[in-house]
Amino acid sequence: MPIAHDSLLYSRVETVLASEIADGDLKVGDQLPTEDSLIARFCVSRITVRRAVQDLVSRGLVEIRRCKGTFVD
Repeated sequence: MPIAHDSLLYSRVETVLASEIADGDLKVGDQLPTEDSLIARFCVSRITVRRAVQDLVSRGLVEIRRCKGTFVD
């Protein structure tokens, strides 16, 4: 059961962030909050946040810039 629960969590984080991008709350070039901020905001683990962000990268919504952060693409 934990796997299903975790998948729901990362999916929820991904959905909320994608919605904020679509709604214009996060615009092209904006930096996403830090992992620690997202962990605190969604009350999830680091691996859950990383999975959600990786899915957003796969969808072409964000770009990870090494040593700088994650930015809306």
